[in-house]
Formats: sequence, structure tokens, C-alpha cells
Amino acid sequence: MRVCAVRLARAFATALGALAGVWLSLRALSFASPAAPAADPRSWDRDWAAALAVLDERPSRLAAAHAALVEDDWLAGELALPVVARAHGDGLATLRAALRARLSAARERACIGLGLLGSEAGPAVADLLGALRDPAAVVRASAAWALGRTADASEPVVAALVERLDVDEEWVRREAVAALARVSPAPPPAIVRRLTGVDSTRCAWALLVVTNMGPRAAPAVPALVTLAREYRNADLFRRTTAALRAIGPAAAPAAGPLLARLRTGDAADARHAGAALAAIGAPSVPGLLEVAAAGDRRTTAALQVLDDMGDGATEALGAALAEAAPPVRRLAAALLAQRASSSAGARQALSRARTDPDVEVAAIACRAAVATGDRPAESCREVDAPSAPVRAAP
Repeated sequence: MRVCAVRLARAFATALGALAGVWLSLRALSFASPAAPAADPRSWDRDWAAALAVLDERPSRLAAAHAALVEDDWLAGELALPVVARAHGDGLATLRAALRARLSAARERACIGLGLLGSEAGPAVADLLGALRDPAAVVRASAAWALGRTADASEPVVAALVERLDVDEEWVRREAVAALARVSPAPPPAIVRRLTGVDSTRCAWALLVVTNMGPRAAPAVPALVTLAREYRNADLFRRTTAALRAIGPAAAPAAGPLLARLRTGDAADARHAGAALAAIGAPSVPGLLEVAAAGDRRTTAALQVLDDMGDGATEALGAALAEAAPPVRRLAAALLAQRASSSAGARQALSRARTDPDVEVAAIACRAAVATGDRPAESCREVDAPSAPVRAAP
């Protein structure tokens, strides 16, 4: 009896699944055809819905899709969204009208549909700005996302998105951050002012905008330098280094404060400062060599940063061989020797160092040349003392 019951239950579940599949297909066919899908990048449910719902130019089915956009039926509304978004002419008007629908789900769909239109949704920017004040958080978040897709960097749009950073829920703020980073060619003045303001929370959100902008945020570097030098707390310093790391070599003016934290900060601060210095690259090398050559507790951290830079530090290390103090030159030579087998620039710098007045630098350069096969082993000779450095043969 138990076996029979299990078999009946399995058969019932299979039949129920088949009926559900048929129902979903019929709902999709009421206003869709099996052509190329219009994918929505925001969520998995719209991905599969878009795979079913595509534009059908027949007026009856297109009208059904427009009507379904504001229906209580969740599935019908989701399937209608990509159809309406791709409609020629009427789609924009329908989506703008849906922003005033009674259901928050319909208003959310309208925002997403406008975002899918990208710059074509320009006439609806004012409607999306109104949606940023919608009672439903999901509508506000979707409106911020859509504004980021319109590529409209006008002052009203930037001001409205910045305002969301102060007054909304965290996930809505994150959509506003992404939108600001997407539409702004450079950090908005309001964001830069927050970086040096007294409010740490506002500063943290501004740092997130700058980080998302990447190299385009280079004009904010002076404010970031001030923030790194002031060092308010560990969290803000971590966020500041993330922004500097995203900006990259253009953040070179921040090397000084970062090196200071590398020398005096705790292990976490040193790690974050080192990651930012590695992203800045060559301008950080002289200071890192000085820290590493000091032989204190931060030597390992500085060496790790120099190693993380890879070939990007080779030219600066070569310059250090010609200009730095002897302890720094020795360290630069040792680092170049480690890269000599794979870097022509390192071998070239070491070839000049074989005549360095410092015998240890010359010995390192000579041994590297032997290791890479550029010189025979006999070209380096040991002096009388076993522990004495090796000099290049004349």
C-alpha cells in the first residue's frame, strides 16, 4: 500500500507540473511569439519572462501586452514588460502612463521598461524623477536604476540622485550610487564636497560613488588625499583606499599619506594602503623602497606591494638604481634580479648596475647576468673573505 501511495503521489506531481507548463505557455502566447528575446539584465525572473515575451506587431496582441502591464496578474505583467519596452511609438507613452498606475508592481515595471529603452527614454526623465519620491521603495530603486540607463547627467537628475543618498533605504541608495557613477562624466561637486565634510555617513556614500566611477573620478583625488591624511577612522580609510585603487595611477598625489599609513598604521591599514599604492604604480616605488630598506616591521609589507606591482615597477626600480642611497639601491637591484629572467627592462637596468660603486649592488647585478646567461660565471669572482660581496670582473 505504501508503495502504491508513493507512486500515486509522484504521478500527481508530474501531472500538476505538466499542467502548469501548459498554462504558462498559453499565457505567453496570448501576446507573444517565439522570436528573439528581449532580456532584462536586472533579475532572473525577467530573464526567463523575456525569453517568452517578444514583440508581436499584430495590434490585438500588442494591445493585450499594454493592458497586462498594469494588471494584478504578476506573470502577465512580467511577460508584458519586454513587449511594451520594444514597441515602436506607443511603448514610451504606455510606460509613462504606467508610472501613475495604482499597483506598485506596475509602476516598478514601468521604471524598468523605461530603463531598458536607455537614452530613448529621455522624454520620460521628468516622470522618473517623480518616481524617485514614490511611496514604494521598490519603485524608487527602479527609478534610480532607470535614470542611470538614460545617460542624462543634467543637474536636476544628479541632484535628485544625490538626495536619495541621504533619505532612503540602503538598497535604494545603492541604486542611486550606481546611477550617479554611470551618468556622471566626473564626480559631481556635491559628491566631492561630501568627501571632506564632517558627516562620516555622507562621506562613506560619496566614497562609494567615486569608487564606482573608477578613473573618471580623478578630479576628486585632492579631496581623497585630504581624507587619507586626516584618517578619521579605519572604515573610512578602507573606503578611501578603495576609491584611490579604483582611480589608479592618476591617484599618485595620494602616495604620501598612504606611505605614512603603511609605516605607522596597524596591519589592516597597512594592507589597504598597500593595495592602493600597488594600483598607483610607479610613482609609489621610491617611497616603498625607502620603507622596505628601513628594515623595520613594515619591510615585508612594502616588499609585498612592490612584488604585486609586477612589471609596472621595473622602470621606477631602474631609476632608483641611479639615484637612491646605497641601501635602497641594493634593494632595487635585488628586486630587479628577481624579474631579470622575464623582463628585458630589468636586465638592461642591471647591466648598468654592474659598475655601481657599491660592491653589493654590483654583485647582485653580476649574479643576475650569470643567472640569465648574459655573462659567463667566470665574469664574477669572489674576494678573499668568504662573506664578502661579489664584484664584477674588469
